Amino acid sequence: MLTAPASHPPISLSHISSRKIVFRAREVMAIRSIRSVAALRRLLLESGVEISEAQLLRIIDNKSPRVNMEVLNGMLNVLDCSVHELVGEASNHPETIGDTHA
Repeated sequence: MLTAPASHPPISLSHISSRKIVFRAREVMAIRSIRSVAALRRLLLESGVEISEAQLLRIIDNKSPRVNMEVLNGMLNVLDCSVHELVGEASNHPETIGDTHA
């Protein structure tokens, strides 16, 4: 059983509930001249990643509560980008959460 050393204060998790991970897929798509979700889906299908256009749209618009690692890896490959370019953290301002076009 692991225990924290007595010299460390307890970890507060109160700030975690306010954090939100967001996809910046539309920005990366624009840089790569991929103009539509349908075009991105075609590239994913060609690379062997099966996903419906509706599900891909939910992911890109940050409306999906989870993302399959195969889909994430496929997006990184077809968009030729790093995780840090594709995924970020939204600011804590309610008007910008989910809006990656600020």
